[in-house]
Amino acid sequence: MENGQERGSSHPRECYDRAASLSGRSRRAPRPCSMRDGEELVGRGMATSATPPAADLAPAPG
Repeated sequence: MENGQERGSSHPRECYDRAASLSGRSRRAPRPCSMRDGEELVGRGMATSATPPAADLAPAPG
């Protein structure tokens, strides 16, 4: 727990939408190569990872 809240979430879509809103990604044109800074292409991406709880990583007793 961090600050009294679980670190994981079963609501990733809401997290993605909030991040898109805060970063400006939600205002971009939804087609490839549509974001540029002058002649340079600009990319914004994200990744998600899942890690099992620490208890699942502990060695078996014995």
